[in-house]
Amino acid sequence: METYKIVENANRKPDREKAGNSPSRLLKIRDASAFLALSERKFSDLVRDGRIPVVKIGRGCLRYDVSDLEEFIQKCKIGNTVDMNQQT
Repeated sequence: METYKIVENANRKPDREKAGNSPSRLLKIRDASAFLALSERKFSDLVRDGRIPVVKIGRGCLRYDVSDLEEFIQKCKIGNTVDMNQQT
């Protein structure tokens, strides 16, 4: 018979989530570059060129917003766009 440990406050959210900030919304450079499947150096080049916005939290503390990274992906897409609602 398996025994399960009861964890109190398992559904309790951290304070920053209560404030409306999802812990996964802002990423460090390592995670942000991995999100885009780029090296940290290439990612830094894109930031330096102004193609990816930076969130400056404090002195030397930079983060990258997931929504900005997703927007960057959309801007980089090439090819024909097809309207899925258009009937042929």
